[in-house]
Amino acid sequence: MQSRHIGLGLLLCLTVVAAACSGGGGASEGAAGSWEARLALLPFVDPAEGSVQVSMGDLATAAELADVLWPATDADPLDSLVRLAGVGGSPVAVPFPSFVQSIGGDGVMEELRATAGWGLEDLDWLATATVPPVETTVGGGRIDADAMADALGSDGPPWRLGDGDDLEPSLESPNPLDPLGRTITITVVDGTLGFSTVTEGLDALEGEGRSMAEVEPIRRLVALADEEGCYALTIHASEEAAQLACNLAEVAEGPQFLLAATGVDDPAAEVARISEIDTAGRADSVTVLADGDLVRVEIDATDEVPGRFAADLLLRLDPLVPGFGG
Repeated sequence: MQSRHIGLGLLLCLTVVAAACSGGGGASEGAAGSWEARLALLPFVDPAEGSVQVSMGDLATAAELADVLWPATDADPLDSLVRLAGVGGSPVAVPFPSFVQSIGGDGVMEELRATAGWGLEDLDWLATATVPPVETTVGGGRIDADAMADALGSDGPPWRLGDGDDLEPSLESPNPLDPLGRTITITVVDGTLGFSTVTEGLDALEGEGRSMAEVEPIRRLVALADEEGCYALTIHASEEAAQLACNLAEVAEGPQFLLAATGVDDPAAEVARISEIDTAGRADSVTVLADGDLVRVEIDATDEVPGRFAADLLLRLDPLVPGFGG
């Protein structure tokens, strides 16, 4: 294993944003804890057919780290959500599914509960797989299947929020889970919530289809995130490469951020290249490691660095491996 330590400066002046066969042990195992188990609840997508993004976040851990009340029973839920998302220099940053970006006020959050029988504040963790325009999210916490049936009807799960075909927009009829008005399929399995822009997106959660756990580069990076104790992570994967950016829960000492890439053709060259980046002023230290075809960058950032730093760096260290970032 090769290692180079550098006193971080570059990582940087960034301000970009990134934010086995089927279902493993199923929804109950996913709810139990590991990101790898939750990966098995997301539908299989072959990176050879298009760029894939997988994002995961532990809202409960992030709330504890940032001293945010979650669920926000006695506070403004939108304010708590904004802080957990990493807005305004928050010390934490959890990646949310795309519909959250359209939430403009408490009214929308209340509409989600009235329409679908659950709200974001019911979730303690979530995981999303995206290959635009397809997006599937699973999550768990305090999901009430009876409340969902009261709101969505007695004919589910699964339920359909909307009347159109999959991926068919209806701009005149937006819904709380899709500002474009596309029909969303929603289900709950063993207390785990799932919703997707396509019906088959929930097959893995229901134990009936292949899962993202079959995509080895992604599974390998998610396993690394588990091993290192990441509370939030984003992975970009293509046919050529897969990259991880994660926020670490143990922040009292040592690194707060971890970047990693698999499929690196020349790990030693990548260690040398990244080690030469001027990182002064942004971190107290950076450690660059190579292990086989995997390169990892551990960042001990300064106190002023916000939680979004890791996701920003996922793009700004482009290309961490050949072909990444276009």
